Amino acid sequence: MDHAVNGVISATADASQLDRDSGRYKDLLVVGFDAGTSQKDAVRSGAFLGSVTQDPYQMGYQAVTLTVQAAHSDSVADVDTGSHWYDSSNIDDEDISVLLYD
Repeated sequence: MDHAVNGVISATADASQLDRDSGRYKDLLVVGFDAGTSQKDAVRSGAFLGSVTQDPYQMGYQAVTLTVQAAHSDSVADVDTGSHWYDSSNIDDEDISVLLYD
């Protein structure tokens, strides 16, 4: 999913054309999915309203939990591993920053 976001960033001169005051596309509201350096920079600068990130810790934890259950012939089902909204106000909060990658 971050490929689509990186395409928007590239097509808008590293998101500079999304500047809310003077950008060519100042009225375009952009949100992303996942993380990565370019996307995080766009969120920090305010070019993107924010993004949604997955929870890689829960993805791994739940995968191991379900594997152990399946190995014991217990019933397993899909689980929601969670997602989190981040924007310029919370991107550096500890509970969000640990979920973001470069």
